[in-house]
Amino acid sequence: MQLIIDRNTHKEVAETLGVTYPTINIWAKKCEKEGIDGLTPHFGGGRPSYLTDEQKQELDAFIQKQDYLDYKDLHQIILRKFNVNYSMKQIEVLRKELGYNYPRRYPIFKQSSLEADEEIKKKIKESKIKSNDIISSFDGATNVNGPYVIKSLCKKGTKPKTTVNAERIKVNTLGTITINGRSTIAITKSSTAPEVAIAIMKHQLDNTESAISYGILSNIINKSELTSEEIDNLYDLNNTDPEKFINDIKNSLELNKDLKTSDIARILGKHCKTNSQSNTSKKRKIYSEYILKILEKYNIKEYISQERTIHLFLDKYRVTDQI
Repeated sequence: MQLIIDRNTHKEVAETLGVTYPTINIWAKKCEKEGIDGLTPHFGGGRPSYLTDEQKQELDAFIQKQDYLDYKDLHQIILRKFNVNYSMKQIEVLRKELGYNYPRRYPIFKQSSLEADEEIKKKIKESKIKSNDIISSFDGATNVNGPYVIKSLCKKGTKPKTTVNAERIKVNTLGTITINGRSTIAITKSSTAPEVAIAIMKHQLDNTESAISYGILSNIINKSELTSEEIDNLYDLNNTDPEKFINDIKNSLELNKDLKTSDIARILGKHCKTNSQSNTSKKRKIYSEYILKILEKYNIKEYISQERTIHLFLDKYRVTDQI
């Protein structure tokens, strides 16, 4: 204010102090209205602005244990753990202070260990494979379009780990690499037990020579492959016991009548979820039982036993003598 008193213009004062012209105007008006005390900052009692050194050390240790963290994740972690609301610009400054880079992440292709290779050799010997037998390695994979563009925190001097962007489009596949037979691949929504079973049946179908066995197995696969709507209908048909559900609700209300309303609502919610179509594990179990019943009905084992033996190596190196 002394510079203004000495008849310097606001623009000249701004250039001298290294601040903007509007800032000098604000200071001058505050000083004119409230006196010199009006220039004293007044901070409210809200969240603290910065982390302490101890909190930064704790945060650093936490980050190093994570496989993937972007700026938004880091912002939420700081807010939850320390009740400090950093802006993205402050996150950038903090990242540099803690010694992290923020590069794009690239995939690292894993190689099988020597132990895994030896385990496969051992299983092949144990299987007593004949010259006419089919050898198949069965596994699943999820392909993601564009997993290379995600950025994540990474300590300086180290390489970023691979990551998968859950917001990208995914394609789930199940299939085989086959020796002395035909390889197969199936596009599936997931790798649940019913879909794995169908993928294995398709592999058997493509390596079936008998016309009768081929026709029966094709029919089984057609009956087993259900749409999401058909699976929901199957679930409803096998989950129709309203009397039992009502009795469970009544018993639960009686047992928990002394609890708070919110606790009773939570308990009842569990009963409802268990019996609703959102119960994916129960739905999957019913679907699996449905496929098993079809297999038993057509007695497919009798027909397939006349085909060439398929030695199926699963992703954890378990081996079956025959599908």
